[in-house]
Amino acid sequence: MIAPGKYYGKIVNYGIRGQKKDNGIRLIIQMDVLDEEAVSHNLYWAGSLNGGAKDITLKAIIGLGFRGTDLSIFADGPKGNAIDISKDYYVGVILEKDQEGKTYPKISWIGENGLSNLLSRAEVIQRIDGMGLEAELMALQPHGISAARPPQKKPESFKPSPEIPF
Repeated sequence: MIAPGKYYGKIVNYGIRGQKKDNGIRLIIQMDVLDEEAVSHNLYWAGSLNGGAKDITLKAIIGLGFRGTDLSIFADGPKGNAIDISKDYYVGVILEKDQEGKTYPKISWIGENGLSNLLSRAEVIQRIDGMGLEAELMALQPHGISAARPPQKKPESFKPSPEIPF
């Protein structure tokens, strides 16, 4: 059994399931999650579209690439292309007990991989402005290195190889 923790997983299936207790609906996402030994585990995440969990579920599916307002497309599963199944996602795995007391692993949250939400150059400049990092970096540089970026030289005799298409 996979231990609780953070892992990478890939979406393999999804759909919508009814909830008996409040006649609501839940989005169900099936994922292959790799543990630290690269063993694949078939785990599920369920997000309710009712009550307090609704906001969390909606934010999660937006993070998974859902665009639009027609949630019925989830009923088509991966054929409906409601969310991006081509990416690896960061997932949190917890252990939970069912009604009979049996412990099983489940996905508690799904997030984008570490390369999501990258900042633009303008956003980076805005955030680091005034932090004093330039002076710290200059102090760490070998002698003779200036704050200005050195000009980039073009290779003088570069000719593309005929084997490499350009």
